[in-house]
Amino acid sequence: IRDESQPNFDKLLMLVNFVADDAALVDSNFVVITKLEYIQLRINNEIWAEFESEQYDYPGVETASWNNLNISNQKIEYLLVTGETEIKPNAYTAGDYANYLNGFIYLLPGDYVMEIAEIRFLDQNTDTVTLKPHIYQYFKLTPETNTLYLGKFNIPVTFPN
Repeated sequence: IRDESQPNFDKLLMLVNFVADDAALVDSNFVVITKLEYIQLRINNEIWAEFESEQYDYPGVETASWNNLNISNQKIEYLLVTGETEIKPNAYTAGDYANYLNGFIYLLPGDYVMEIAEIRFLDQNTDTVTLKPHIYQYFKLTPETNTLYLGKFNIPVTFPN
């Protein structure tokens, strides 16, 4: 049970970009994505947030095709704003609902490690591309913190040869 006297920490902010990891690409190596279909963040190895992004629109960005993805020579940064997961429970009984509520992780002041565990988006053929970047970032919450900017992250996009 969360202590109601503690400020309610509720948002992590970060910028991410997706880099096509291919030595054959010289200029166009930033992946252009219209929507992130699924993002999973973990805090201290526990799922903290599962969400999707808003629709992105980049008029005027010239793209080329690479492995059924749009790529560009222009660096595109995607703003991710997230809080605790808001997935609706499959609660059929009071016990199911209690388990759902007990699964929330409330962050109190202290030291934490955030992991970008999984990201999914659609390619040009509407097939799902799944990335598991396992990018980690340490952060510290103080009693006054309710929103925290974690920084910028380059996420490599690779395909087997």
